[in-house]
Order: sequence, then C-alpha cells, then structure tokens
Amino acid sequence: MKISSYTKIGFVMVIAISLLVWGLQFLQGKNFFKSENYFFVTYKKVEGLQVSSFVVVNGFKIGKVRDIYLNPPKNKELVVRFTVKKGFNIPKNSVAKIYSSDLMGTKAIELLISDYNENHNFGDTIIGKIETDLKEEVNRQMLPFKRKAEDLMGSMDSVLIVIRSVFNEKTRVNLKESFFGIKKIIGNLEKTTFSLDTIIQNQQSKIRNTIENVESISANLKANNENLSKIINNMVSFSDTLSHLKLNEIVKNTNKLIEKTNETINKINNGDGTFAMMLNDKKLYENLEKSSINLAKLLEDIKLNPKKYIHYSLFDMGKVIYLEEDSKKFKKILEKKNKK
Repeated sequence: MKISSYTKIGFVMVIAISLLVWGLQFLQGKNFFKSENYFFVTYKKVEGLQVSSFVVVNGFKIGKVRDIYLNPPKNKELVVRFTVKKGFNIPKNSVAKIYSSDLMGTKAIELLISDYNENHNFGDTIIGKIETDLKEEVNRQMLPFKRKAEDLMGSMDSVLIVIRSVFNEKTRVNLKESFFGIKKIIGNLEKTTFSLDTIIQNQQSKIRNTIENVESISANLKANNENLSKIINNMVSFSDTLSHLKLNEIVKNTNKLIEKTNETINKINNGDGTFAMMLNDKKLYENLEKSSINLAKLLEDIKLNPKKYIHYSLFDMGKVIYLEEDSKKFKKILEKKNKK
C-alpha cells in the first residue's frame, strides 16, 4: 500500500506540533515523561513569583511552580499550584514560604517541613507565607533612622532660626560688648591673681609662722589632753551641781524680797511710817534741821567757852565733871542761842 504524500505531510506536522508543545512545556518545567505530585498554596500577593519558579527544601530543588491564578470565590487571593518529585511527602502543618533566592530578587518557594507525623494528600492546600523582601527589610530597618532624621531636620530648622536671630546687627553689637566685658573681667582676674601671688610671697614668712603656731597649739592641746578632759569633767560636774540646786526656791525668795521692797517703797511714797514722815513731812524736816543747827552751835560754844559749862576739881583723886548751872539755866541758854 502506497502512502500518499498528504499523509506523510500530515504525519510530519503532527510530530512537529507534538515536539513543539513538548518543548514549550519542557521550557516551562513540565515533563510529560516524568511523574510528579501537585499541591496548592494561597497568598495575598506573590511578590514576583512566576510560573516555573523553583520549589526547594533546605536549598535542594524538588519541584516547580506550575500555575498562578486568582481564587474565583475570593479574587483578593492568589492560588499557586506547584509540583514536587514523586515519592516526596509533605507533612501537615508545613509552610510554603515565598523568598528571594538570589540578590537579584528572583523569587522561589521554600518548603518549611514540620515534624508532624501525618502527611498531606496530593492536591491539598498548604499554609502560605511571604518572606519580607530586601526592600521592605531595609525600609523597616531604616524607619527609626528616618524618624530621627526628620526630628533632626526639625531641630536644624530651629537652630537656623536661632542663628539668624543671634547674628543680626543688634545681637552682634551686644555680643561684641559682652566679649569686651568678658575680656575686661579676665584682665581683672589676672591682676587680682598677680596681686594675690605678690601678697603671698611677701607674707610667706608670716604664713609659715602662723602654720607653725597652729601646729604648736595643736601639740599643746594634744599634750594637755588630760588636763582639758579634767576641766571638761569639772564643768560637767559643776553643771550637774547647778542643776541639783534649789534654784526655784531661790527665785521664789528673791521675788518675795522684791515684793516686800516694793511694798516698803509704796508705803514711803504714800506717807506711811516714821521714815515716810521724815521724808514727806516738811515741818518735821525743818525741826530736825533747826535742832541740828542748834546742836552745832552748842558744841561750838562749849568748845570756845568750856568754863561756862564744865568745872575741874583739883582736890579729888580723879577728875570730876559737873554742870555749874541747873537744867533750867541750861534751857535758858539754849533759848538765847535760838533767838540769836
């Protein structure tokens, strides 16, 4: 049987199309001659994950991503279907994490295998997780520095405002005057320091003598420590003696004496008693004064004329003194004296 050329052409076309489809699938990571198991995982975003991205466990490639599509009931979620080599089991509670496989940011899925004893069935949905990419990690790490930089910029603005206000013309004049005053103060301090140095140098011998005297006093105090202790003990005992005295009674007696003295003075002022009469009665005072004058005159007359009043007897063994006149005559003499 002869095969027509059209049949040959058709057969070649089928083979060519099959090879083309297989090549395309192979380039996408699909191999019809190799049996694989597939699983699903859902993400809110795939972060650049693509079909044919690798699936690895501890850095070892065990599969590839076969498909990525939106979840029909929940269009906000993305479903990723990936395959693993036949015979590789994934325990339950394992996690499929999207991560950056190189510095260029190529995404892949890493299976974080759990210690669960029971395995997933083919076609199960695995827990998904997204690793923070380098950009987000840098942003997260740089966020505190960014905030500090913003605060620093705000502080710099305040500093610039202060600098502008400080370095205006009026402030510059004030600063110039202040610096001149500070310079003057420093000069005065230098002069004062020089004067103090001069005084100390001139009085160095006196200062040395003073220090020696202080040392001598300290030595004397140390040598007479026992005597000082005795003096202090005596003072303490004297203080104890004073504390045991009946000071309250002494004070009371003194107050009584003062009260009696005040009463006596009041009586004298009020004219009570003989002494008060002597002080306050004018007539009595005048009579006393006259009597004193008369007595003085009498004594003077006796001194000048003793014979009128006193006789001496030479015939007795001793001296006898007697009045020549009687008392009446003596009274007359006094009256005459008073009249004079």
